[in-house]
Amino acid sequence: ANNNTIANNTISARGSLSFNFGISVEAAVGNNIVGNNISTNGTSGNNGIDLVTNAHNNSFSSNKITTGGTTSYGISISGSNGSSFVNTILSNPVEWILTSGAGFASNFTNTTFLAGNGSIRFPGNFTVNGTVAVTRTNLNITYNRSYINSTALRFMNTTAEITLLGINFTNPQPIVAFGDSASFAACSAPQCNEISYNSTSGIFVFNVSSFTTYSSQETPLVPTIQQVILNSTNPATNNTNQNLTAFIINATNTIENITDWRRNNVSIAVLNMPFETNQ
Repeated sequence: ANNNTIANNTISARGSLSFNFGISVEAAVGNNIVGNNISTNGTSGNNGIDLVTNAHNNSFSSNKITTGGTTSYGISISGSNGSSFVNTILSNPVEWILTSGAGFASNFTNTTFLAGNGSIRFPGNFTVNGTVAVTRTNLNITYNRSYINSTALRFMNTTAEITLLGINFTNPQPIVAFGDSASFAACSAPQCNEISYNSTSGIFVFNVSSFTTYSSQETPLVPTIQQVILNSTNPATNNTNQNLTAFIINATNTIENITDWRRNNVSIAVLNMPFETNQ
């Protein structure tokens, strides 16, 4: 059927076998599906929204989708073109999005990929062309880690908002592993921009400008020194034959204090060998 509206329903498709679809559209155009809370379960293939064979130019807005059972996608599109998905929340489905069919495309705007440990939200638009599988392997959210394989999912290599849940830091900062390596480094603007952190709930939110692997860590404390007092052996004598001693007052967040003596901005230390106390 064409040009229908399905709005504000709670849809639960459950069964002991497979292919329990929440909403299935086949050979129908111009339908408007809005504000539905969709959940599915069963053995396998229980897609939340399932478009097949000439289901063209349908509009989906503000739907929340959860699936259960193996190979059950939040959204599955086959042989259909031109549908739009706006304000979609894929709420911890088994798999995210599956499209198939050369020459077919679907548009997604303000899409949230929500898992148990956080979420990735794309506030802008991305277009999925041809055959693409957005799975838990190439878009993965685990504890204190968000990852997208931007080589496999080039259309997602764009601006996004990352939310990490259950973070137990006093003052977290984003860190990034470029090239999906195991080596993380602090991530600052414009690559990362912190939005908020609630230390009570452990929710840390930040924006990223492109995709690889992101995580967070405690922000290193900056060492501070309140005052340095310089004493000489004979303050009354203004000459160069003096022994100088530097006293550091109220140093915080330091591992050790190292003093480098300089003249005309050139070090005059012959050997600088600091020793920790009782070592």
